[in-house]
Amino acid sequence: WTVTTLAGNPVLAGHAVTFDFDTEGNINGNTSCNSFGGSCTITEGKIEIGRLRSTRRACEREIMQQERTFLSLLTSATSWAINGDELVLTSPEGEIKAVRRTAD
Repeated sequence: WTVTTLAGNPVLAGHAVTFDFDTEGNINGNTSCNSFGGSCTITEGKIEIGRLRSTRRACEREIMQQERTFLSLLTSATSWAINGDELVLTSPEGEIKAVRRTAD
């Protein structure tokens, strides 16, 4: 998935945030600065993200702010919905909207 908006704000141009789920109950991705991964539990309309691990590179301030926002929204997400090609993860702090990734 490629994130398009974080709490209603567009992702920084040229600084993609991506993530994927695997069949073993894990989520992995890239915040455009650091790689991350961890466990997740997905049931019908509900999601719970476990503790995430991440690389610890430092990037420009605005990229680091985008990373913090994304990871905060992700770890507090409680529900999900798919509308066409868009995935919406909802948390009390706002939504993450993402579209299906194209093959690299």
